[in-house]
Amino acid sequence: MLNIIENKNSLKFDFGDGTFQIFPKKKVIALADTSDMVSFKLLSSRKTIFVVKNSEITPHGDNANATVKLLNELL
Repeated sequence: MLNIIENKNSLKFDFGDGTFQIFPKKKVIALADTSDMVSFKLLSSRKTIFVVKNSEITPHGDNANATVKLLNELL
């Protein structure tokens, strides 16, 4: 399970097992693929930092594309 928590200048990606990653806002992008997975990439390098199934992301939409649209406002 991935919880995305917005702070004033950063985003915390909490994986729920005691691990998390923190990134500055506007430095991470989300991309959807056909297998209902969402990839998170660093904006400057486009390097994938992690991939998560759509249904395991909080907040999430009905499908990966809907989730990416929702996350674009947050990221």
